[in-house]
Amino acid sequence: MEMGPNLPETYYDLACYLSLSGQIDEALKNITTALKMAPHYKGMAQKDTDLKNLWELPEFKKLVK
Repeated sequence: MEMGPNLPETYYDLACYLSLSGQIDEALKNITTALKMAPHYKGMAQKDTDLKNLWELPEFKKLVK
């Protein structure tokens, strides 16, 4: 995070890690930041199995709509 706080990839990758480790709330927070910074990642997030733990959350569905 220190090296890339302005890069959406930083937040996206962290969201993937957090999702895989079961930290759903933090993953959602970071994917929200990533998608606000880079809306074109929405399609990728919908298919990224690293984020599978988030797919059914209403908040996630709204984000990637």
